[in-house]
Amino acid sequence: MLEIGETAVIEVEVRNQSRLSVPWLILEDSLPRDALVQIPHRLKAEGPRLTLARLAPGETASLKHQVTFLMRGYYQLGPLLLETGDVFGLHRRFRVATEPHFALVLPKVLPLQGYNLLRAVRLERSG
Repeated sequence: MLEIGETAVIEVEVRNQSRLSVPWLILEDSLPRDALVQIPHRLKAEGPRLTLARLAPGETASLKHQVTFLMRGYYQLGPLLLETGDVFGLHRRFRVATEPHFALVLPKVLPLQGYNLLRAVRLERSG
């Protein structure tokens, strides 16, 4: 659970465990489009959520970005989508690499300074 205005850092790492090179790999971390383009914005994303990499055997590619939650709500973060293929792009493969994660954003709780709830209830009953 998060509060409005909090930021989550999302970091993903993909490793090539094969003995062969991966000529190209697109990593894309998905976020709800409506929350990013709706006015007023519900989320603010900073940093790249999409990258292109070439992976030699044993190499890793990483993706790191931040998401700031501007409004309360229930948000889906992810999944991570991978796309790769041959050198010419003729045979492509897609994979959903992670399960989505969810964030519940609650409004900030602020103390009511100078307001006596007990006194307000007594005045309402007597009036």
